[in-house]
Amino acid sequence: NLGLKNDFPDLIVLKASFVISEADNVTVAAEKLAQTAGLEALTLCHAGNGILYVYLPGEDEGTAKIEVVKSFIDALRNEVEARGGALIVEAASPAVKKAVSVWGASRSDSVVMRRLKELIDPVGILAPGRFGEVCDGRD
Repeated sequence: NLGLKNDFPDLIVLKASFVISEADNVTVAAEKLAQTAGLEALTLCHAGNGILYVYLPGEDEGTAKIEVVKSFIDALRNEVEARGGALIVEAASPAVKKAVSVWGASRSDSVVMRRLKELIDPVGILAPGRFGEVCDGRD
């Protein structure tokens, strides 16, 4: 991811995945939503595989800024999901991660994921909490 995280440790990184034909629509939506929210965002679209990265500066994460970021993430997630995709928060400060849903809403496949995790790790010691509500039963 461009090595930006090394130079900007507070960087917020979002990753959206979607069908290739939606690349332009999702990228334009991300840029418009960021502009509307007053956020400086760098977007990097891998149109050939349906991946969009959105980079947001994370410094000065006061409560008001976190609310703006949360609203942006929620709006972008709604836009991506409406187009059949998904959005995750790949990197963010603990304060931002606490305010937003890192993995998004549980999907129909979360039951399968939870069951596989239970089979592989019946005691729950491998990466506890890593997949949050998706695999830890916190719907």
